[in-house]
Amino acid sequence: MTGWRYPCSLINILLIAFCQVTGCSSSREEFRQIRIHAVENKMDLAIDCSPEHAEVSVDGVFQGSCGLLSAKKTVLHLEAGTHTILIRASGYREFRSMVSANGMRQSLTAHLDPRP
Repeated sequence: MTGWRYPCSLINILLIAFCQVTGCSSSREEFRQIRIHAVENKMDLAIDCSPEHAEVSVDGVFQGSCGLLSAKKTVLHLEAGTHTILIRASGYREFRSMVSANGMRQSLTAHLDPRP
């Protein structure tokens, strides 16, 4: 398989194994289409936020505190579609953002402002 320009990843390895077992064609274009389809349906989202005690939720489901998510450099794996990210803490203005899964890794930075 010399000449491939795609990085060797778990998805590529699994696709190669699948095609060897099922006898599907091993053309680069077919692999590219399958890989793109698999990636387009998901999104990795890295969140960097403060204050540390602020709570992060995605579509109303608690994901963790800013301190925990930022310190561990946690990446959230989101399914296809549009998602609402809400970050809030007592005494601070809340942060709300909509993100759409586009098959790429995205980063979100939010630093909450204190309420007057």
